[in-house]
Amino acid sequence: MGNKNKIALHFDHVFWPNVELLGTVASTSYSCGYFLNLHKATGNPVLVYMAAGRFAYDLETLSKEDATKFAMVQLKKMFPEATEPVQYLVSHWGTNPNTFWSASPTKSMQSNIILLAPKISASITNNGY
Repeated sequence: MGNKNKIALHFDHVFWPNVELLGTVASTSYSCGYFLNLHKATGNPVLVYMAAGRFAYDLETLSKEDATKFAMVQLKKMFPEATEPVQYLVSHWGTNPNTFWSASPTKSMQSNIILLAPKISASITNNGY
């Protein structure tokens, strides 16, 4: 099963262009990722760094602070004037036993949006199912 992790970065102001995605390119696919611009949709100065596959699992081994620092290094390669986030949130979907994910294509972005849902473990004894 694949894995996709996110690092949400909340800033005090917007310093990036008004586009949906900001992509990063590297010499290996391991370091490639992109930032989803939530400001465009919500009006809040938030970028979400998206990491997938083996790279997403490896990010989970870092502390939240170190994962955030990594995302900021990637962002500052594109925007050297980037300020530090006032808040951040780091997901751990690959190692959290209470979550699973699925991907669903959307028309508006022609990309994948990850829909997360808690695992529900319930045994229903009524009616045998």
